[in-house]
Amino acid sequence: MGNEFPTNFSRFHRELALLNIPQINVSGLTITARIYTIFTIIVSTLVLLLSVTVFFFLQIDQKEHQNKALLEQSIEFAYFETVLHKTQTGLHQGDHEQLENINPRELLALSENMLSSFSRLIAHAEKWNLKEELQLAEKHKSIVYQYRDDFFTAIATMMAGDIEKAKTLTELNLEPAGKILQVFIERTNDQRRYALANLDAEIAQLKIITFTTIISVSILGAGVLLLTLSHLSRAVIHPLRRLTDQITNIGAFSDLSQRVDVTGNDEISLLGRAFNNTLSKATASEKARADFIATISHEIRTPMNGVIGMTELLMDEELTTIQKSRANTILESARSLLVLLNDILDFSKIGDDKLELEEEDFYLDELVEQTLQILSARSRKKGVELGSYIMPGSPVAIEGDANRMRQILNNLVGNAIKFTDHGMINIDVTVLENSDHKVKFRIEVQDTGIGIPGDFIPHIFDDFTQADSSLERRYEGSGLGLSITHKLVNLMGGEIGVESTLGEGSTFWLELTFPKSTKERIPFNMRYKELAGLSVLVIDDNETNRRVFHSYLSSIGCQVHIAASGAEGIDLVRSHINQGTGFDVVVTDHCMPKISGVDFAQLIRSDDDLAGLKLILVSSAQKPGEEKWAKEKGFNGFMVRPIRRAELFDQIADVLGLCVDAPPASQTNDPINSNQNISLYILLAEDNRTNRDVALGFLKRMGHRVDIAENGQEAVSATQGNHYDLILMDIQMPEMDGLEATRQIRQMNSHCRNIPIIAATAHVMKGDKQKFIDVGMSDYVSKPLNRKKLSDILSHWGHGQEPEVQIPHDNTEAENSTENAIVDRAMLKDMMDFFDKETFNGLLKDYLNELPGMMDRLRKSIKDGDYDTVKLDAHTIKGMSGSMYVVSMERQASEMMKACDEGRTDDIEQLVQGLSQSACEAEVILTQMAE
Repeated sequence: MGNEFPTNFSRFHRELALLNIPQINVSGLTITARIYTIFTIIVSTLVLLLSVTVFFFLQIDQKEHQNKALLEQSIEFAYFETVLHKTQTGLHQGDHEQLENINPRELLALSENMLSSFSRLIAHAEKWNLKEELQLAEKHKSIVYQYRDDFFTAIATMMAGDIEKAKTLTELNLEPAGKILQVFIERTNDQRRYALANLDAEIAQLKIITFTTIISVSILGAGVLLLTLSHLSRAVIHPLRRLTDQITNIGAFSDLSQRVDVTGNDEISLLGRAFNNTLSKATASEKARADFIATISHEIRTPMNGVIGMTELLMDEELTTIQKSRANTILESARSLLVLLNDILDFSKIGDDKLELEEEDFYLDELVEQTLQILSARSRKKGVELGSYIMPGSPVAIEGDANRMRQILNNLVGNAIKFTDHGMINIDVTVLENSDHKVKFRIEVQDTGIGIPGDFIPHIFDDFTQADSSLERRYEGSGLGLSITHKLVNLMGGEIGVESTLGEGSTFWLELTFPKSTKERIPFNMRYKELAGLSVLVIDDNETNRRVFHSYLSSIGCQVHIAASGAEGIDLVRSHINQGTGFDVVVTDHCMPKISGVDFAQLIRSDDDLAGLKLILVSSAQKPGEEKWAKEKGFNGFMVRPIRRAELFDQIADVLGLCVDAPPASQTNDPINSNQNISLYILLAEDNRTNRDVALGFLKRMGHRVDIAENGQEAVSATQGNHYDLILMDIQMPEMDGLEATRQIRQMNSHCRNIPIIAATAHVMKGDKQKFIDVGMSDYVSKPLNRKKLSDILSHWGHGQEPEVQIPHDNTEAENSTENAIVDRAMLKDMMDFFDKETFNGLLKDYLNELPGMMDRLRKSIKDGDYDTVKLDAHTIKGMSGSMYVVSMERQASEMMKACDEGRTDDIEQLVQGLSQSACEAEVILTQMAE
C-alpha cells in the first residue's frame, strides 16, 4: 500500500505534464505530502497502541512469573521445614534409646536433603531476585551448615553408644539451631504470604489498568484516525467532490462560460486549471463556430431575401402559366431555405444560451387554431385533415412566449404533415393542474403517419436526426426541428416525449406550466348563450371529429346528436321529425362513404317534410368558389377544416338568424369600431418621426385628440399643463427616457397619479414587466403599432380605470412567409385600407425620405467605432421600419442591437450591408404599392 501512492501520483504528474500546464511553485503541502503525513500519523498511532499494549502485558507476565516463583519457593520451604522436622524427630528417637529404629543412612540422607533444599532456596531467591529472602537465607546459611555438622556428630555419637553426649550436643547445639531455623522459616513464610497477597493485588490492578489503557489508547487511536480522515476529507475528498460537482453542473447545463474554482496549488488545483484551460479552448472553438454559423446564415439570408423580394414582384407581373409555376417554385425553394437558416440560427442560439423567452399574454386555444390555419394549405395538398380539441372550460388566457409556443406547434404539426400521407392530424389540449395563479397543460399532436421504429424513439430529439437514412432520402428536412422543439420545451421548464407504433402513427406530447393571465375573455357559454338548448345533429364518419363537435357544442348548452354515416343521419332526422322533436341544424361532413354530405343534402331537400332543415357543410378541401357551390347544393352554411370553435358557433348562429353577444375589442375582426364613440385626449410620447406619424394617423382616424411629445422631458412638461385621458409612452427616447418620465409624472398631482400610462416597446423581455410596474406604468403594447393593438389598449383603458398592469393580447399571426419576407404585405394592405391614399402615401414618403439619412448616420457611427450610438441608430431604424412593416429591416436592426450588446463588432459590418440591401428592396416594393 505504501508503494502505491508514489507510483499513482507520479503517473498523475506525468499525465498533467502532457496538458502543457505552466509549472507552479508549490509553497504548501501537496496532496502527496498530505497523504504521506496522514499515513505517518496513522502508523504512529498504531505503533503507540501496540507498544503500550505490549508493555502492560509484559508487566503482567513478569508479575505472574514472580507469583509462580514465590509459590515454588513456598513449596521448597515446606520441604525444607519437613526435612528439618524429620531430623529433629530422628534425634528424639535416639534420645529415647530407640536405636534399633534408627537408620543412620536415612538420617544422613535427611541432613543432606535439608542442605540441598536450603541451597535451592538460595538459588531460587537469587534467580527470582527475592532480595529479602536471599538476605535471610544468607544470614542463616552458617546455622544450617553448623546444624548439619552437629547433626552428623550427634548421629555418630548415638551410634557409638554415648547417648548422654549426643543428648548434650542436641540440647546445646541442635535444638537452639533448629528453633532458630524454625523462626527463619516462619518469618520467611510470613513475608512470602504478604508478598503473594500484594502481588495478586498488583496483578489484578495491573490487568484493570491494562484493559483501561487499551480502551483509552483505542479511543485515542480512533479519534486520531477520525481526525486524520476528516483532514483527508477536507484536503482531498471535499475538493475532489466539489470539483466533480462543478464539472457535472457545467456538463449538465452545457455552459462553457463557467469555470471551476481553483485556489490552491495541489494536484486537484492543477487538474482544475487543466479543466479550465480545456473549457477556454472549447469556448473559443464554440464562439468561432457560432460566429461562423451567424456569418454564413447572414451571407445566405441577405441575397435570399433579395431573391424572395424580386420573385414576389415578378409574381405580381403578367406571367404565363408556365412562368408563374417556375416563379412559384423559386419562391417556395427560397422560403424553404430561409426556414432552414432560421432553424440553424435558433439551434445555435439555444446552444449558446443566447435565446431569451419573452413574456406576453395570449390565448392558447387561439394560438393552436391559428397554427392549424397556417399549416392547413400544406395538409390539404397531401389530403390530410387537421383538427384540434381544447377541453371546454380550460383557462386558456395565459402568460408566456407566444412566438416560441407557436414555433413548437409549427414544428410538431409540420413534422406530422411531412410523415403522414393519409388520415388525420389532431392537436389535443387538456388541463393537468389548475391553481389560482398557474395552469399545467398537456398538449398532444396525434397523427396517422408512418410511425417511428421503437429502437429509434430514444434518439428522436437528437440533433440533425431522422429515423434512418432511407427516410432522409424520401422526406426532406435537416433533422433540426424536433431537436429545437425539445430544447425550447426544456427552456420553458416543460417536458416533451413521444409514443409511436410503426405503420400506425405517432403522438408527440408536451407538458407545460404557464402563469395565468389577468385578462380573461368572455366565456363561450356566455357569449353564445342564445345557442343553449338548440338541437344539433352532427354527421361525420371520423370518430375524433364527432367527439370534438359533441364536446364543443355541449359546452355551450346544445343538445347534440351524433351519426357516423349519411344513412344513419337520414334515419335520425326522420325519426325526430316523426316524434315532433326535429333538429334545429345539421352539421355534416363532406366526404363520407356511400352517402356523402352533398348526397345527404339532396335527400333532405327532396323531401318536402325536411326541406326547411338548416344544413352546414364541413369540407377538408378549400377550392375557389366552393362556398357558392355549397349553397347551390342546398347548404345554408359552409366551413373548411380545421374548424375553430368561434367559427362553428358563429356559423350556427348565422344560419339560424340568431344574434350573439359581440366579443370584446381584443376579439373582434375590426376593432376600429369599438372606440368610435369614445373620444379621448391622448399624449403620444415618441421620438421617431415615422413611428409617431403612424401612431398619430391611427389615433386621429379613430377620432381621438392627440398631443405630441418628442422625448420624456416634453412629456413631463405637457402633463403638467393638461389633463390627459391616457399617455402612450415610448421607452427609449433622448434627453429623458419613458421610465424616468413616468416616475416624474407619478409624483405630480392626484390626477397624474391616476392617468393610464401605456409603455410602447418593441420586445418585452423577462424582467421588463416588473420594471414597468415599479415605475408606475399601467400596461404595455408591443411595437410595431397597428390599429388593432391601439384599439385594444384604448378600449381597455379609455374609461378611467385605476393603474394596474394588464397585458394586452397580440393576435398578429406570424406566418412563415411573413417571417421571411421583406415587407408584411398583409399588414400594409390593412394600413392602406384604413388610411386614405394621400395619408398612406405621405407616410411612405416620409419613411423613404428619412431612411437614407438614418443609414448614413449608422455607417458613420460604425466607422467612428461608437457602438453605443450604433445601437441607438439601429433602434431608431428598427422602430420606424416596424411601423411601416418592413420586417426584414426590423429583424436585421434588432440583430444589430444584440450584436452591440454582445460586443460582436465583426458582425455589425455584415449586418449593415444586409440593412442597405433590404432598404433598396423595400424601397422598390413600397414605391410599387404606393403607385
